[in-house]
Amino acid sequence: MPRPANSYALDYLSIPDLYQAVWRHRVFVILMTFALVGAVWVLTARQQKVYTASTLVRIVQSADANNPSDVIQGLDAGQRLAQTYARIARTKTIRNEIYNQLQGRVGLNRIDISASPVQDLELLTISAKHRSPGVAAEVANAAPNALSSFVKRSSTPHEQIIVVERASVPDTPSAPRLKLNLALALVLGLVLNSLLALVAEIFQDPLPSPNELEGLLGQPVLATVPKLEFAQQKASVPARRGKSAGKRGVERELAGAASRLGRQRQERETRSGPDVPPPASETARR
Repeated sequence: MPRPANSYALDYLSIPDLYQAVWRHRVFVILMTFALVGAVWVLTARQQKVYTASTLVRIVQSADANNPSDVIQGLDAGQRLAQTYARIARTKTIRNEIYNQLQGRVGLNRIDISASPVQDLELLTISAKHRSPGVAAEVANAAPNALSSFVKRSSTPHEQIIVVERASVPDTPSAPRLKLNLALALVLGLVLNSLLALVAEIFQDPLPSPNELEGLLGQPVLATVPKLEFAQQKASVPARRGKSAGKRGVERELAGAASRLGRQRQERETRSGPDVPPPASETARR
């Protein structure tokens, strides 16, 4: 089965050839990359900004300070409790408690709480997201009190929620990340547009040149089919007039060739003489 023409270009393209192909299309790559970066910048600028505020708390279980084993067991229990309360903080119960503590100043659907334990420590980070940085900090600072209320209602007084660091009003939004999005758009634009340039290069030049074929195959090239180029009309002549003039020119050439063939045929007949039959009287005598 014959191979596609452009598969030969894929076989014999080296790394320098790839660089040269991209360099020949550098204007296309640069323009398309800047267009992608600009589009990402516009889309990111139109997105709603979201701010995140975080509060750091410590989960403590009461233990006898004079008993070292109780202290160690309390630390281990604190680590496990941090993981437990990280899951509890994301429940609707805690959101309702925060809503009540804020006296409805923040809508229940607007309270977005997440929590994650600090690895191998009895610490818990509680984060709140909101479009307003002040509201995000207010919700994050209300979360420890909501957890403490939950502890009291659950009849586990030996577990305590201690605030280590209160949330402050964030200065910069956590989303969308404009710099990160622009950096990703720049990298992806360069990669994708370079691939498009390579594809265009392969399809524009599917076969190697005769010299390259001789070097690759070790055999001389016997013949090549030249690229057909048709005469172009002057720039001042409209395209339709150029097409009609070209068609009339072809017709005139065909008519001239036919007339030349006719004249040549007449000349041959004149030189050989016409085949005239003898008179009727001579035929009767005979």
